Amino acid sequence: ARGKASPATGGGGGGAMSLSKIITDHFDRHQRSRAATARDGGTTSSSGGTEADAEETEQRLIATEATAGKIRDDVAAFALNHAVASVTIDGGDDGDDVDADDDDGATDLARREVITATLRCLDGALATVHMATDTKKKSKNKGDGRTSSSSANAAAEESSEEIVGEWSESVHAILQLVAALGCGGHGGDDDHDAAAAAAADIRSANALLDRAAILSDVASDGVRAYVCTFVGLCVDHLLRSTSSNKAVEQDDDEEEEWRMECIDKAGTILLPRLTDKAQSVRASAIRACSSFFTAQNHSDLTDTNESLTDALLTRMAHDSSFANRCAAIQSVPVTEDTVPYLLERVGDVKEKVRVEALVALMDRVDVVDDMNEEQRVDVLRFGLTSRCTSTHDATAAMLCGGWMKTLKFDAIGLLRLLDPVNNESVCDSAMRTIIGAATNTDMLQASLGHLSPPEVRAYKESVLEPIKVDRGEDEEALDPATAFYLRVVCESTADSTAMSASERSEI
Repeated sequence: ARGKASPATGGGGGGAMSLSKIITDHFDRHQRSRAATARDGGTTSSSGGTEADAEETEQRLIATEATAGKIRDDVAAFALNHAVASVTIDGGDDGDDVDADDDDGATDLARREVITATLRCLDGALATVHMATDTKKKSKNKGDGRTSSSSANAAAEESSEEIVGEWSESVHAILQLVAALGCGGHGGDDDHDAAAAAAADIRSANALLDRAAILSDVASDGVRAYVCTFVGLCVDHLLRSTSSNKAVEQDDDEEEEWRMECIDKAGTILLPRLTDKAQSVRASAIRACSSFFTAQNHSDLTDTNESLTDALLTRMAHDSSFANRCAAIQSVPVTEDTVPYLLERVGDVKEKVRVEALVALMDRVDVVDDMNEEQRVDVLRFGLTSRCTSTHDATAAMLCGGWMKTLKFDAIGLLRLLDPVNNESVCDSAMRTIIGAATNTDMLQASLGHLSPPEVRAYKESVLEPIKVDRGEDEEALDPATAFYLRVVCESTADSTAMSASERSEI
């Protein structure tokens, strides 16, 4: 990253070209490029959980998979050149004398060399983490005179990226490329190439996860944390490749089976780390678990997912670190069973956890399909409070920019989901918040700041649109929700200090 070989790869080395050198050189160039991008003002490997972060992560995965594909191409070209050279030397121009068993043996040796070189890159990256963790602990101990035990506890409260420091981006780049190369999908041009590729994946994925299982229980907090990150990356690539990496047709079921076994093994590695003594390790394990709950997931992972979900729900409710509770909210899947646990976090003692829960409810929970009336009312009752501005603003954003958007900005339709007859106080607060966002500039920014300008215009037009009431004989023309909304509109308009007299008169 600084014009010299990174310890994360062990250095590029010199001498004659070999499979090991091809792989090491690729890894070294990859980590240098990523580190240079971060140093020049680009983004880092850490993610804030926003939509932009998700898009950036996807682009990073695609770029890393492209690099892994280039490595495979170079390895295949090297192996082909080596085979041609062997035929020329040992078999002359007539390739019929070459024994197929000898070819398979050479291929097997090449795969072993590739796996060994990849494991060496993984070990080098984690050795960098270990050295950085150990150095930082010693520095803290010397600097403030604390015991090694207290120093270790302080280090445990830092994130893994903070511990590794300047090498963080390089280490993460190496781990992601190792996962893409060892667990990512790649097909061949014919049945034999595809079958060979699948066999190579089986060996490499198992070898990487076996090494991760051993390193997940070492003494170094930093290493355990980064191993969790690495396992999550492996699951990402395994799940992404289940639909794209096809072996010969008759072996599809077998290939799918070993991939599911690898993912199950990854879950077994992460599960004990969710209760690790170190906060940074638990944080990494929590974030890694999100990889299991993707659109590409399969029913075969039901048992693994249930175990991880239960553990995440425990972390979300009881982890001593509020940052870890926030991470668990981001990672836990949204299901009929988990929504009540997310709702409970709206009442968390920490403001940031409450806000994170409200953001999750806005972005990932459907107000119509995923929540019942009681749950909707409880969220608004706890969230629209004057005791905490951040919680109130997050609830207003969920209500106006989330729930209203789902209902196509139909305030009366939302009222029907809240039952104004039996929940008058909550409905009154909710409608005043909705109307305020359409008429008050300050409230508009807080509640609708994440919407696009056309969406904001549609919101204001819908909320402020005059309602025509049929005064005929039809008694059903004015239902309770409509009557309630009209009453709140009249009262809030009369009390408004943000509107002029003419504006109030028009409404």
